[in-house]
Formats: sequence, C-alpha cells, structure tokens
Amino acid sequence: MINVFAYVYLWYDKRYYKFYLGYTNGKDKNYKGSGSEFLKEYKKRPEDFKQRIIAEGSENEMAQLEKKLLKIRKKYFGKRYYNKIISWPIKSHIKSILKIISEAKRKNWQDPEYKKKKLKSSLKSGKNNPSYGKEKTLEEKENLKKHYIKNEYKIHGAESRKKRSLAQRGRKLDRETRKWINP
Repeated sequence: MINVFAYVYLWYDKRYYKFYLGYTNGKDKNYKGSGSEFLKEYKKRPEDFKQRIIAEGSENEMAQLEKKLLKIRKKYFGKRYYNKIISWPIKSHIKSILKIISEAKRKNWQDPEYKKKKLKSSLKSGKNNPSYGKEKTLEEKENLKKHYIKNEYKIHGAESRKKRSLAQRGRKLDRETRKWINP
C-alpha cells in the first residue's frame, strides 16, 4: 500500500470571496500555501479563511491534479483566485533547475566585468552616485520641470496647500525639527 501524504487543497476567503488552490506533500502540518498575495491576506486575518481538502494521493498525482485544476481556472487568476501561475515544476525537476541556475550565477560572478558592474550598480547612493555634488544646469532643470508637468505631477494649488496646513495645526514638533525649520 502507498503512503498517502500529499493532498490538493482549496482555501476560501470569506471577506473577498476569493480562492487559493494548491497542493502539498503533507509533511509540514502548518503549510498554508506559497502564494505571496494569499499569504499576506492570510496573515492579516486568518479567521476569514477556510480550507477544504479536495483530493489525497501520491505527490506526483497531486501535482498533476493541481496543474489540471489550475488550468481550468486560469481565466479567474487575480479576480476570483489568489493564484498567479499554473504550477511550479514538479519536485523531481527542481533540483536540476536549481543546479543550472547555481552554475550560471557562479560562472557570471567569476567574470570580473560582471562582478564590477553588479557591485557598482548596487552602490549608487551618496558619493558613489554619478550626480553626487554636481549642480544641475538651467537647461536640465527646465527639462525636469517639463517632464514632471508632462507626467501630470501637479504642483499643489492654494486650496490644497490650505487643507494641508490645517491638517498640520496643533502638531507638536520636537526640538531638532524646530531647529531644522527655523535655523
């Protein structure tokens, strides 16, 4: 007899009327799912979710069943389902895929130009930023202004400024902030 560990499950979100379909090998009893959006919502309000086990069987059978069910429901992804993709590769392929990715990364990091480019791109703040300490010309400032206007970045009007000012009334500022505002 085959040990039955794996199962396909369906989570239901009572508040937003959405579903999350997945499968697990059943070894981790606290496993909820792997969908980022689903997990985010579940962590906020677990009392709104109910789980139903659809089928039990071998891990391979359950992976294939999950894939089949997700293909049928693909048109509802994002609307009625938290699922975003049909399926991760079946477990037997994961090791080979991870090995290929690992070898590619190792090869890339051995290339000095790739290494230099990656390290330089991650350190572009402060003195490492190419624009650090450089004053913008009037022409550059005008171009930026046109860009902001073109992309509908609006400067606050008098009415908006008044509303914002009223919202700040009565707010207590600490000593450092007051010094910064009135040097």
